[in-house]
Amino acid sequence: SVGPARPRAWFEASATQGAAPLAVQFVDRSTSSASAPITAWSWDLDGDGAIDSQQPSPSFTYQFPGSYSVRLRVVDALGRADERTATRLV
Repeated sequence: SVGPARPRAWFEASATQGAAPLAVQFVDRSTSSASAPITAWSWDLDGDGAIDSQQPSPSFTYQFPGSYSVRLRVVDALGRADERTATRLV
């Protein structure tokens, strides 16, 4: 038998580029099965490898110009994970 659909990490941002300091609101658009909802979010918002937020839809201000990789990792109620990475230019 086929179990619940695996989670799919996805997000949108209020801005993909702009002048520093640049405030960006991120919105989680991840999907999962109703029987295995997403229970954890891990955001690396500045590409340094450290978790900056565990909220579903955090905001972040980029203080300096540069190219930043943003990574969202989601985990569902069954412990299955997915992640997505995108680049932001400041």
